[in-house]
Amino acid sequence: MSARMILFYEDGTSTPTPARLERLAIALGCQVRALTGTQRGQETLIDLRYATGLTLERAAELLRSSPAGHALRVSASKLSALEKGAAVHGAGWSDPKATGTLLGPMAKTYRVPVRVVLDAWMRTRPADPVPVPAGQKTQRPDAAALVAWESLNERQQVYLGEIMRDDRMTETEMWMRRLRHLPVPRAAEWRRLPLALDAAASQVGYTRLQERLRRRGVHDPGAGRTVHALERRGMVRITRDTIEHSAGGSVGRVLVEITRRGRAVARAGLGEPREPDAPAHLLSEWLWGVLVRVASAGPEGLADDDLAGRSLFYIGVGYRGGANGPPSRGFVESHPVMAPGGTHVAEYRWRLTALGRAHVTECPDGRRDALAEAGVRLGADGVMVGAWCETEMPAADEDEGLTGGDDTDGKHQSKAVLAPLDVASQYLLGRDDAGPIKPKKGTDHPAEAALLDLYRSLGVIDDRVANALAPEKAGHAVDRIAHVGIHIRQQNNRPGEKGSPKVVVTASALVPPSPSCGTWTMLGWTSTRPLWQSYRAAQNSFHASAYPAATGERRSYRQKWDDAAEIVERAVADLAEELEGVPYVITVEETSARRCWDGIQNVRQGTSPADRNSKYWLPGHTLSPGDQPLAVIRVNIDGNEVPQPVGTSRHYRRPDAESKPGMTATGLFEIATDFDSPVWILCNVPRAFAGKGGRLGEHHTRWDAEPSVYSEDPAKRRKGEMGQNWYAMTATEIYPIARGADMSAEALAVATAKLCHQALTWSDRVRLPVPLHAAKQMDLDHPQYRRTAPSEEKLEAEPGAEDSGVDQQSSADDV
Repeated sequence: MSARMILFYEDGTSTPTPARLERLAIALGCQVRALTGTQRGQETLIDLRYATGLTLERAAELLRSSPAGHALRVSASKLSALEKGAAVHGAGWSDPKATGTLLGPMAKTYRVPVRVVLDAWMRTRPADPVPVPAGQKTQRPDAAALVAWESLNERQQVYLGEIMRDDRMTETEMWMRRLRHLPVPRAAEWRRLPLALDAAASQVGYTRLQERLRRRGVHDPGAGRTVHALERRGMVRITRDTIEHSAGGSVGRVLVEITRRGRAVARAGLGEPREPDAPAHLLSEWLWGVLVRVASAGPEGLADDDLAGRSLFYIGVGYRGGANGPPSRGFVESHPVMAPGGTHVAEYRWRLTALGRAHVTECPDGRRDALAEAGVRLGADGVMVGAWCETEMPAADEDEGLTGGDDTDGKHQSKAVLAPLDVASQYLLGRDDAGPIKPKKGTDHPAEAALLDLYRSLGVIDDRVANALAPEKAGHAVDRIAHVGIHIRQQNNRPGEKGSPKVVVTASALVPPSPSCGTWTMLGWTSTRPLWQSYRAAQNSFHASAYPAATGERRSYRQKWDDAAEIVERAVADLAEELEGVPYVITVEETSARRCWDGIQNVRQGTSPADRNSKYWLPGHTLSPGDQPLAVIRVNIDGNEVPQPVGTSRHYRRPDAESKPGMTATGLFEIATDFDSPVWILCNVPRAFAGKGGRLGEHHTRWDAEPSVYSEDPAKRRKGEMGQNWYAMTATEIYPIARGADMSAEALAVATAKLCHQALTWSDRVRLPVPLHAAKQMDLDHPQYRRTAPSEEKLEAEPGAEDSGVDQQSSADDV
């Protein structure tokens, strides 16, 4: 190699061959990557070949010696076309399963893991089908393990099975802790499960493993002998330590850990085949959770501090896992965010690379394959996919920092995985502290409500809406107008959180059928993707992205809510164009909407828009007359602002007839106001009132409720009334405003009441009409929704509906 040739290499006049490039790297004491300028985590197929110093002919020769390479007839010309992203001609090259068989030989040839080859292939050929790596078959139970299981008596089998299940539950809790950035002890520590405490159960209670055994009816003084019998067989290990208990002081503790042999025996005996090793191209559950968090952050990206840690060495561009380990997979990349005016970099945020997005949405991994095995082809035209999942709430562990609720709830993480795949999800509680939940005789109300809510997520509108809005003999034709619900909410910061509070805007629209179609449809819109589309698509895209981040600019209270109103104005303008002349009305909730529009507020009724303080008067008020809504309907369910009904009085026309009092009412009542525009009150009777023992409170208040009485005489005993379901009516205020001269306020009030009565996700009445409820539910179901929010951020539930049993995403408005 001459000095002149080296000069040509340095000024870019010529490019060295792979062999010379490798020799240059050895001479300079560096890696080939340092000479080519390829950043770690950005390698293509040609980079992998150059890094090993192979020519096209030599690489093709080595690949052709493998069965996969021989079947695909690999040649230098085909390999060159493959590296350039050009079409590769020949049998099998368009089949992802056939090309997937070549990944292993290429990994061996280029001396890198299979996942590195797959990533480089996807970067080189992003438009091609992703090769399917050869999977590992599930192994059958080991015969020796099955014999060992049969040698155990029934009691020992139950103990071993419950220990394995508790080990799995603990493993799930540790995974959730990693997702929430909580400290995770070493596996050698958390796999030692507390079995018993050396103190009376009446003083220190039972461990979780003891509770499992108690439910199986095998927890008794012989537990120690049973566990030691399993230890003698090498299936568990027993250790002891001492802890400080809040009630018992310093207490000895017995710990049990299932061994690899014990796990194999339990799987064989319980008919669970040995879990196959994960395919080499898949991320671990830990790294997958990190990738999902970045994907959920959407285009805004994840703050730099939120992704600090070891994960960057495996998925961050420019990183390497270990001194001599393979390069990072390059799924996430740090991007600078400039300050206003472009004067300097304000912060760095992590976003998905093109390969990262492909891995989440396209790469054939175990999660996507599991859905495909359900018999539904994801992404098929005309096919809506819904996942109905059984969920179990792991027990809270305050000593480990898990307090229950979101700390141990996996629904929100799994929803963030399913939503990018355009899969709507719904969850049903399958197990509680008492064990598996078995439906009671008769109608399975929890399952029925869960299925209805899944239909809502899919945007399915049945004939109840059409029947409710059917034209009547008198009044406006409310069945020929679209009904729109707009939901606005501010999610305040927790203590220590920085930045402006997030303002979330969602909307839905019930669109009447065209003359050629008799089916109502539902559209959705969110501030994260300001586009009217099918409700299912809108909700899935909303749940796949993070809540909108603040701009960083300090805004006053008035400016912030004017910005929210401006967002709604643009959405309403787009909807008017989408409806193509179909008239529409807008429904908003007073407690949130009055911050954006002065015309919603009580004190502004009877005044003109000229008296407003905010920039906007009413939703759609700035649009041209032909695009404005026919009316705006204000709904209020705040118990502190809407008067609570306490009874009714029916008066008769006969002079001698006495009025008849009534304790309940479910009708719509017109209330006269002092500004010449009536308000309607829809009275709601709690569902528990019709149930057993639900009529308490019908004739007296909580203040004069009967206390409990204990007596030796059973006839004189009485159960206290305050501990039982209590009866109290609630009300929904309906106030149509800004209506045209030909628009009947009564017709709008009646239509809104009917849309409350004919709920999409509940077999009874809800407190918000269908379009507003659907818009609000999108926000409540979001993985980032703060379910420990202050009470003013939560919906108000109907009394007595807490026995529904449906494990929904904070769907309080359904009840």
